[in-house]
Amino acid sequence: MSGFVRAERDRFGHALFRNERFCRGYAWDWLVAQASYQDRTIDVAGKTVKLRRGQLCHSIRYMAEAWNWDKAAVTRYLTRLKTETMIETGTETGQTIITICNYRKYQTRNEKTETPNDTQPETAARQQRDSSETKKKEGKRNKRKIDISPGGDIGAAFDVWNEFAHRGCWPEVRARGQDRAKKLALRLSEIGGLDGWREMITRASNSDFIRSNGFFTFDWVMSPINLRKVMEGNYDNRNRPSASDYAGRPDPRGGFTEGFMSVARADRGPGPRPDENMRDVTPTGGAGMADGPDHDPSQSFLRIAYDAG
Repeated sequence: MSGFVRAERDRFGHALFRNERFCRGYAWDWLVAQASYQDRTIDVAGKTVKLRRGQLCHSIRYMAEAWNWDKAAVTRYLTRLKTETMIETGTETGQTIITICNYRKYQTRNEKTETPNDTQPETAARQQRDSSETKKKEGKRNKRKIDISPGGDIGAAFDVWNEFAHRGCWPEVRARGQDRAKKLALRLSEIGGLDGWREMITRASNSDFIRSNGFFTFDWVMSPINLRKVMEGNYDNRNRPSASDYAGRPDPRGGFTEGFMSVARADRGPGPRPDENMRDVTPTGGAGMADGPDHDPSQSFLRIAYDAG
């Protein structure tokens, strides 16, 4: 068990203990309690003695009477404490000056605000004050309302969202509570304010994927990860490559020094006429199919030929 306990300095004079013989632990406790809590000056036999914090000044005889010990026992005990580096001793004007080693360690919690009468529990009071101030500050932060009026950035951001919602892009925001407003304020700070928000809205409204899948809601966007995906173009439209994009590219299968791909419409004959330099790709419909009322879609195929060089 560690920590500190508080006790009155004058407890040793209580009737229950006044005539009792001190044990070594109680004698040590007495020494710590008698030590000065701050630098001070005392008068001893008409002479001025300066005591530093953690020092006390008593004769061997006085301590022997207080502890109900004989003077030899007190001397041996002080010698033992010196051996254990618990105290240091010196003599001035016939009085023994004892310095409690590590007094600051024992009395850290009382260092700043202890009074001569030791009546103010400064540590508990300071901790209570600090705790109260912290709670007040946290309470003020929690109670601080974010301006969601149309004239502010938050209100304007809501308006921009709903403007595109009215165009059928995504659901409208109807509840503009403080919870949503706080999240929106954080997101705006991450993407460059209202301008970044408008850029994100515009990019999302141009995305076929976003507009056709129904997942894009205000609360979804309030996730930092989701917002970042939209800002980085993860949902932007992608142009599919056409046949002409592959013209002049080498055959990925290898074996040709230079290749070209041509997409030709199939003849209306009874079936394909592949040769060794052609491979057939039979589509289910679309570009490359022959037009006309007599066309049989089942007979259409794409002939992709490679120049063997």
